[in-house]
Amino acid sequence: MSISTACRWIAVALAFCAPASLAQDWPDVYDPFTLLTLNLEMDPGDWNTIRQDESFEIEVPAMFGADGEDPILVAVRRKSATPIGPKISLKIDINKLVDGQSWHSLKKLSLENGDDTNVVAEGLAWLLHRRAAEESNSGYLPGLASWVRLLVNGDYQGVYVNVEQRDKQWLRNRDLYTRGETWLYKMSDINSPERKVGDTDSPTHEALCYPPFTSGRGQGDCETPGEQELAEQLNALIDVDVMLTLAASNAFLVAPDAMFSHGKNFYYADFRNSPPRLYIPWDLDSVITSVDESIYGRRRGQNIDQSPYQMIILNHPEFRQRYNRIMLDLLAGAFRAEDVIPVIDQLEELLTPALEADENNNMEGDVPGAFDKLREWMPERAWYIREEIGVGCSRSPEWICDGDVDGDGQVNPVDSGLVQAAFGSAEESDLCQYDVDCDGQINPVDSGIVQSLFGTCEAPRVACP
Repeated sequence: MSISTACRWIAVALAFCAPASLAQDWPDVYDPFTLLTLNLEMDPGDWNTIRQDESFEIEVPAMFGADGEDPILVAVRRKSATPIGPKISLKIDINKLVDGQSWHSLKKLSLENGDDTNVVAEGLAWLLHRRAAEESNSGYLPGLASWVRLLVNGDYQGVYVNVEQRDKQWLRNRDLYTRGETWLYKMSDINSPERKVGDTDSPTHEALCYPPFTSGRGQGDCETPGEQELAEQLNALIDVDVMLTLAASNAFLVAPDAMFSHGKNFYYADFRNSPPRLYIPWDLDSVITSVDESIYGRRRGQNIDQSPYQMIILNHPEFRQRYNRIMLDLLAGAFRAEDVIPVIDQLEELLTPALEADENNNMEGDVPGAFDKLREWMPERAWYIREEIGVGCSRSPEWICDGDVDGDGQVNPVDSGLVQAAFGSAEESDLCQYDVDCDGQINPVDSGIVQSLFGTCEAPRVACP
C-alpha cells in the first residue's frame, strides 16, 4: 500500500463521526449495546480480489481502525460464509504483517455477515450464550460478540457481527494459557479436528479415543465405555456442565450445525492439570428458525434422528438429567422471554438505522417486522421445550394452565410464592400440585419455572396423572 493511500485513509477515517468512544480493554470491543464503526482502506484491486476469492486464503494489506483511532496495518481475507450480494464475511489479522501488534489486546477479528439467517439473529444467539454464561455457575466461557458498521474505502458495507476469535490470545485474555500446558482445538467440520495451540496432542485428546469424541480421528480407535465408566471418565476429563450448557444453549437456538446437533463448529481447550476440558461454541449464523425442533435431535416425522453426541451423551441417564436441569434453569433465567424481549427492544433501537441503510441485511421484509418475529419466537420456543421435557405433566384437571398454582386464571408471583412455601415437600398431593418439572422434588427450579411463565396463562394443559 502506498503512503498516499495510507494518508487518504487517515483523512477518510477522521471524516467519520464515531457513535461511541472505544475504551482500551478488549471486552469493550464486544459491548453488544454499542455499535462501533470499523474502517478498512485498501487498494481497490485488492478489495475486488478478496471479494471474489473462493479459496478463502488470499490475504491483502489494509489500514484498519475504529472511528477516531490512528490506523494500523493489517492483513484481510474473505471467510467461507456465503456472500450476501457483495457483502462478504472477513477475517482481519492484526499481527500478520506487523509482528507482535495487537488492537485492544486482540490479534484477530472475525466479522460475520449473517448469511444463513441475518446478523441480528446471529448476534442475538451470541448474546444469549453470553447470558447463559453470566447467569449460571457452570464456568461456561462462550466468548463475546457485538455488532459493528463496516466501511471499506469509505463505502458502507453494512452491519456485521464481530465475533471474538478463539485463539491463543483468547486464552491469554482469560488467564488460561500456560506454555506447554494448554491446547486449543477447532472442529470446523465433521471429522476434522485441527490443533490450533500446542505442539503435540493433549493427554485429554488422547484419552478420549472413542465416539463421539473420535469424530475425525478415524474409526475403531477404542470402544465407548459403558454407562458407569463413561460417566466417571467424562466427569474427570471434561467440565460436563460447561459442555451441557453449550449443548442446551444451541438446542434452544435451534442450531443445526453445532457440536451436539452435527459434530462441528466448536472449539475445545485442554489443560495439563486443570481445569478440565472446556467446550466453546463457534459459527452461529444458522439459528432461531423453527419453534418445534427437538432438543434431543432432529425431528423426522414421529422420529428423532440423533448425532453421535446426542445419542451417547444425551441418552446417558445421568447426563440427560443434568442436561434437562440446565435447560430448565436457562428457561427460568438467561432465556426467560420476559427478560430477553426488553433486550431485543434495546437492540432494535440501536441497530435499526444501520440495518435500514444496509442493502444486504438479509432480513425478510422490513427491519421492524424482523424484530417482531424475534420477540414472538422467544416465548414460543421456550413453551415448546417445556412441553418436550415434561413440564406440565403434573397439572390437575381444574387448573387453567401450567404454572397457575392457585387456579385463579393468572400466573403471577402468588403462584411462585406457593411453590416456594412447598419446598422440600414429599407428599404425593404436593408433588402433583407444585413439582412443575416432574423430577420428584419441589425446589427453587420449580419456582423459577413458574416465574418464567408469568403472564402466559392461555389454555388448559395436561392433567395430573
